[in-house]
Amino acid sequence: MIKVLLVEDDYNLRFAYAHYLEKNGFLVIQSANGQFGYEEFLATRPDIIVSDIMMPMSDGNDLLHRVRKLNPTIPFLILTALDSINDKTRSFDLGADDYLSKPFAMKELVLRINALVRRDQLNANETIILGNTILDRAKRELKIDNINIELTHKEFELLFKLLSNLDVVFSRETLLNEIWGYSNNSLERTVDAHISGIRKKCLNAQFSIKNVRSSGYKGVYNEQ
Repeated sequence: MIKVLLVEDDYNLRFAYAHYLEKNGFLVIQSANGQFGYEEFLATRPDIIVSDIMMPMSDGNDLLHRVRKLNPTIPFLILTALDSINDKTRSFDLGADDYLSKPFAMKELVLRINALVRRDQLNANETIILGNTILDRAKRELKIDNINIELTHKEFELLFKLLSNLDVVFSRETLLNEIWGYSNNSLERTVDAHISGIRKKCLNAQFSIKNVRSSGYKGVYNEQ
């Protein structure tokens, strides 16, 4: 049974979401704000967190930020009436996996939760080894010459995508869609900035990220 931590300050909405999820076979733990949600996260070890953003005491983004410090892999689904690109950008940059805008169909909530948990389970044992470089998705860990390299959540996802598909060119639009969950021409510089950050941290790695002119980026294995 999938254990869902549901964080929503509106009692009526929280009750409705929880009731529907329980009818569909989920175990639901309820919290009224980000602070209580964080305490439940520590105590109950859920399979996925589903959280509103706008809440008293501690909001959904605060919860997301705190959770990601301890667990960079647990699926995190944002539910909110905030639907601007800036709102989405902030949540995705903090490490959100998906974003569902209110109002939504309850069936879609179930589909999103199942998809995120299934993806998390499929990815749990994925490890990439390229010479002196080990990228372990289960541990969310990058090692180069047996030294841990700290990556942000999105840097890790971006690097894993490129190294899982060596020599395949991905456009910035594709990377935005798959890593951040949306695409917008004005935000393509976000990809460039993250690629730059990865390069600076991985100078001694046996891989490189090549900029393919007018096309995008690809990961390349550098044999030594």
